[in-house]
This record gives sequence, structure tokens and C-alpha cells, in this order.
Amino acid sequence: SAKIIVTMRTGVEVVASAQLKFGAPFEQACRQWNMAAMETAAARAQTERTLFVEQFDMTNNTAVLAERLCDFLGRPGKEAEIIEFLGVNREGQTSEHDWTRQQTLGDVSWPEAHKAVFRTLCGGGMRAMGYPIEAL
Repeated sequence: SAKIIVTMRTGVEVVASAQLKFGAPFEQACRQWNMAAMETAAARAQTERTLFVEQFDMTNNTAVLAERLCDFLGRPGKEAEIIEFLGVNREGQTSEHDWTRQQTLGDVSWPEAHKAVFRTLCGGGMRAMGYPIEAL
């Protein structure tokens, strides 16, 4: 009867973060994110006890997310606490990009060769998750 909450984030943001925070090799970070994205996309249709949450919504749509979380967990009336928690807890956040929109390849300063590798290795996961690759 466990309930699972899966947080999701675009491949561009995850790969950039993995390199910045952990010094992950670029291709390895791409492959790991794509594998996770493909598994997450497949899992979306298979379980009723799982809530899928965009990391973007933790910053930009906290009230809507708090309501979804409370409904999912059967904890009505806890929305304000969740909103406060999401507003003050940013441990480990090293990204300095504009958090009002999700990053695309147009936002990162990767060399064109890296962007081509990303398109090849992560294109399937980006499409499966519904994320744009290029700038909108």
C-alpha cells in the first residue's frame, strides 16, 4: 500500500547539474538520464500508487503541487506547510539558471559537439517525457 512520489527534471538540467555538482562525464550523465527517463515514461502508465512531479513545479507552481500532494497522500489541509517547505528548502541547489522556465539546449553553453551527443543519447528520453530539446 506504499505511495511513491517520482520527481522528474529535463535531461538538459540533469546533465548540466551532474557535471557541475559531481564532475560526471558528459556521455555517462546523458546515458544515465536517458535510461531513467525511458523507465519513468514507461512507469507512468503502470501504477496508480505513484505520483509523478516535475521539479519545475516545486519552484513555479507550488500551490498546485501542494494540492496534488495532499490529495495523493490523503492529507487535506497541509498545503500551506508544503508550500512553506518547498519555498525554504533548497539544499544542494547549485543551478543558477532562470528557474521560471525549463532549460533547453539553447540555454546551455555546451560546445556544439556536446549538444549533438545530447540529441543522440537523450533525444528519445526527452521525447518520451514530453520535454523540448531546443529553445522554444
